Amino acid sequence: MPPLTKPTVTPVVRTINGVKRTDYCVYLGTERGRGRRVYRANHDDAVHFAADYAKRVKACGVLANRLDVEQTLDAANALKTLSDAGCTLTLADVCRQWLEARGGAVARVLTCNAALDRYMMRFDASLIYPQQLERSLATLIDRCGASPLTALRKDDVAIWLTARFVSPKTYNLNRGYALSFLRWAVKQNIYPRAQFDECSTIEKHKVPYQRPCFFNATTVENIMRWAERQEDADLLVPKFALGFFAGVRTAEIHRMKWRDIRFNDNDIRVESPKGRCGTPPRIVTMSLTLRAWMLKYQLEDAYPVCMDNAAFGRRKQKMCAELGIVWDDAQNRNVMRHTFAGAHVALYRDVFKTANELGHTHDVQMLKAHYWSAVEREDAERMMAIMPKEG
Repeated sequence: MPPLTKPTVTPVVRTINGVKRTDYCVYLGTERGRGRRVYRANHDDAVHFAADYAKRVKACGVLANRLDVEQTLDAANALKTLSDAGCTLTLADVCRQWLEARGGAVARVLTCNAALDRYMMRFDASLIYPQQLERSLATLIDRCGASPLTALRKDDVAIWLTARFVSPKTYNLNRGYALSFLRWAVKQNIYPRAQFDECSTIEKHKVPYQRPCFFNATTVENIMRWAERQEDADLLVPKFALGFFAGVRTAEIHRMKWRDIRFNDNDIRVESPKGRCGTPPRIVTMSLTLRAWMLKYQLEDAYPVCMDNAAFGRRKQKMCAELGIVWDDAQNRNVMRHTFAGAHVALYRDVFKTANELGHTHDVQMLKAHYWSAVEREDAERMMAIMPKEG
C-alpha cells in the first residue's frame, strides 16, 4: 500500500516512565503489512510534519518512505561526493540540472532495430503506407541497427537523406518519416528530446511548383465509354467512376468493398485514409452521376470495388494505347483525383466544400492555389453530366 498523501494527526495518551502524557500520532499508512507512525510532542509539530511529508509523497511517490539499503547507501555516497567537492547544492538540485542539460529526460536503452519493430506495431502491416514507411526507415536504421537508438544523431539522418533521395519531394517525404519515428521515440522515453530537436533542424528542400494534370470532359467520357465496352466492366468502371466523380485515391479504392458504397446514406465510406490505420474514416458525398454508375455495376457486399492494382495497371495501359491517352504514373498518377477536384471547385466555387470532400480540411490554401480557375465551369458541367448508357 502506498503512503498516504494526507497523513492523519491523532492525539494519543501514553504512559512513559510512569508519567502520563498526551502526544500526537501522525499515521503515514502501511508498509509491507505494518503501520507506520511518527509521534510528536505538540499538535503544531505534528501538523507541520504531516504537511511536509505530504509534499514529499506528492513529489516522490512510494519512495518517500521506502528505500532499500543499497539505494540509501548510494544516496549517502552521492551526498558525500558533493560535500567533498564543496558543492552546496542538494542532491535533488544536481539531478534536476543534469536532466535539464539533456532535454528533461533520460532515455531508456533500446536498440535501433528493436525501436523500429516496436514503432511498426502501431500500423497494419497489410496496408501499403506502413510497408513504404518500414522500407524507408529500415535503410536509416541500418546505419546503426544493433546500437542504441540514442546513437542516431542529426548527422546520420542528414547523410541518409542526402545520399538516398535526390528528388526534393521524396527528400521531404522521408524527412517526415524519420522525424515522426523519432518524435514517437521521445514520447516513449527511448530517445532524448535534445537530440530530436537537433534532428528537426534539418531543413526541407524547396519543391518547385508543378501544376496538377487534368483530363477534360471529352477524355473522361472516352475513358468511361471504353470501360463500359470491356468484358470486365464490373471491375473497371467503378474504379474510374470513384476516381473521376468522387476524387477517391487509387490506393483507397483498392481497399474498398461494396459495403463501403452506402446507397441508403448516399455517401462513400473511405476506411484508413491514405493507408493509415486508426484514423477516422472519410465520408465522401455521392453525386447523382456517381450514384448512377455505381448502381449499374453494383456487386455483393463482400466483393472488392475494383480489380487488384497490377491487373488494373495492365488494363490501363491497353486503354491508353487504344485511345491515345498519355497517362504517365510518374507525372500524373493522381490525375483522376485532380480532375474531380478541379471540376468540383469550378462547379461550387467553394474550396472549403471541396477540401472536405477530398479530406484536406486543413489545407484549403493549397487547394485554392492548385484548382481555382484550373477547369472551366462549362467543361466541369459536361463532365459531371456523363451518365452510363442504358441497358
